[in-house]
Amino acid sequence: MDQINASVRSILGPEYNVRDVSIHGGSVELWLIVTTAFAVITNWGSFRQGLDYLISDLRKVIRKIAPAKVTDASWSPGPALLQPQLQIPPDLIFETRLVVTYLVLSHAALLAFVLWMVWLRLRI
Repeated sequence: MDQINASVRSILGPEYNVRDVSIHGGSVELWLIVTTAFAVITNWGSFRQGLDYLISDLRKVIRKIAPAKVTDASWSPGPALLQPQLQIPPDLIFETRLVVTYLVLSHAALLAFVLWMVWLRLRI
């Protein structure tokens, strides 16, 4: 245990301490996480300051690699994207309503069938 503790302190610093090492079912559990969490909580100010430095440095690097460019642009849709004006001749209104009604009812029936099949599958 002393060798593990000395090794951890030499790598991570003197504030880290391995309190327990246990072997269970082929896995080694180190309570290093608890000690690390305690060290982070007790040194929260410096930890937070380090994160702020990291974020500001990353922002500087990103700005150097890909500087922000401001562009003025405008876009207006062409004739292919304009909403078409659909004109149904008066003599085809009944047929059109018939087709739309058929499509809605057939899709509703298919949806009901699929939901019924899923319900049967989940019941089993």
